[in-house]
Amino acid sequence: MHELAHPLASHSRQRNGHPTRTRLLARIGLLALLWTTPLVAQQDGSTELGFQPAGLVLVNIEFADATSIPDQTAAYTAARAAALELGAVAVVTPVATLPFGPRIAMMLAIPGVEGNPWEGGQLPLLNPVHPEYLDMLGIPVLEGRGLLPSDNTPTSPPVVVVERRLAELAWPDGDALGKCFHVVSPRPQSGGGRMRQRTADPSAETTAGGSSDLPCFEIVGIAGDSMPDAGDQPFVTMQYYMPTATVPLPDGFETVPVWGLLAKMDESGDALAALRSAVAESSAVVRDVDVTTLADFIAR
Repeated sequence: MHELAHPLASHSRQRNGHPTRTRLLARIGLLALLWTTPLVAQQDGSTELGFQPAGLVLVNIEFADATSIPDQTAAYTAARAAALELGAVAVVTPVATLPFGPRIAMMLAIPGVEGNPWEGGQLPLLNPVHPEYLDMLGIPVLEGRGLLPSDNTPTSPPVVVVERRLAELAWPDGDALGKCFHVVSPRPQSGGGRMRQRTADPSAETTAGGSSDLPCFEIVGIAGDSMPDAGDQPFVTMQYYMPTATVPLPDGFETVPVWGLLAKMDESGDALAALRSAVAESSAVVRDVDVTTLADFIAR
């Protein structure tokens, strides 16, 4: 079984003429990929995940050498279609991040909020997701609403669902719904590179350092925290969920990179074997397929 890797970190060896994700991000300096440590549950079972891993299966593809990023995206699309043909599979969603998996952190600018609410701590973590993601993981929406299919088009108004910790830290008055924030460079004082904002004008571009020119993502929902409290750790994990189609992209990206597929399905051995076989046969660029339950992935 091969080691799972995020596409942002796993393609530095490509030599096919396409800019690699690692090189793009190193050059532009817009995204910071964070790796979290698997949670070790307490002996009394008191650890609260904030989501439900039962019945969820992660699919990660190892690609043939020199497979371009667009071809990888197409392969995941074909794999999703093949998985949905199986009777044991109810829902499949592409994922770019997962709890206790690879993460993306970007600086946020909040209108009306002076300074940086998380100064000295960990940046809030961006989760580019499809609308079904929160329901699949059983992450509750405590206030407002979740994400809708109508939110997930390149011309949709910019909306976001934030977790409770982020809402309470940035808006301590308890009035986060309807507020908004800009997604900017982790180093906004440098002027950044250029970040393409997918808005009603797809050709519009803005400089990462000028937050007033960036779209402001309206908070339409507040979700439960899907990571345990940090305890005595020097940082608190805060996350937000943004429709994949509206995530601001650095130059060189047409879509958010797909890291894997998450399937809601029967977890029996036969069902997992059938899923692995279907994905392996779905595209010529698939070299190997890792299929594991989300619970086992978290425990790794």
